[in-house]
Amino acid sequence: AAAAASIAVAPAERANWQALIARLQARRRIDGQQWPSLVRDVVPFEDALPWVGPLVRGVAAARASWAQQDPALQAAARRELAQLTILARAAGGLSEAEHARLIVQGAIAGAQYERDEMQLLLDAAHDLEGRLSSGDELRLPVVLAQELEADLLRVTDRYAAASERYRDVLVEHPTRVQARLGLAEAYRRLGYAREAEETRAQAAALWADADPEARALLLPP
Repeated sequence: AAAAASIAVAPAERANWQALIARLQARRRIDGQQWPSLVRDVVPFEDALPWVGPLVRGVAAARASWAQQDPALQAAARRELAQLTILARAAGGLSEAEHARLIVQGAIAGAQYERDEMQLLLDAAHDLEGRLSSGDELRLPVVLAQELEADLLRVTDRYAAASERYRDVLVEHPTRVQARLGLAEAYRRLGYAREAEETRAQAAALWADADPEARALLLPP
C-alpha cells in the first residue's frame, strides 16, 4: 500500500517533499557541527535543492579550517563557493542560492580573519533572510547569518560580543536551540555560571521531545 501511495504522488508534490527533506537534513547536519565529516557529505535529495549540498559542504570546510588555517579545507570551501556563485547567478539576487553564497563566502572570510568582509557578507545574508522569510518554521534558513557570526566570535574568545549576537538571534528565533547552546557556552566562559545553567535548561526544555540524536547535542561541553 505504501508503495502504491508513493507511485500515486504527483511529480510536483514529490519534488516538494524531497526539497523539504533535503532542507531538514541539511539543517540537522549543520546543527550537529561535525565539520570534518561533512566536508564530503552528500545531503539526501540534495538535487531537489541544488544549493543545499554546496552550502553544507562549504560551511563545513570553512568552519573546520577556522582553528587550523588548513589550506586544503579552505580550497574545498572555495570550490563549493564557486558552485554556489553559478547557482546564485542563475537564481537571482533574491534567492536562497544567493543567501547560501553569502553564508559560505562569509564563513570563508571568517576563517581567514577578514573581519570587515565577513561582517558585510553576513549582514547582507541576514537582510536577505528577512526578505525571503515565509513565516514557515520548517523553511527557516539552513544557516542563520547572525548565528554563524556569533559562533565565530565565540571560538575566537570574544565571548561578550558572541553573547550579544546570540541574543540577537533569539529575538528573531526564540525557539532556536543551537543559539541557546552557544549563548550558554559564552556565558560559561564569561564566568556567568547561573546564566549558563539557566540557558542550557531552556534549550533542554525546547527539545524535551526531540529524538536521541538531537538531544545528544544538549550534553555538557
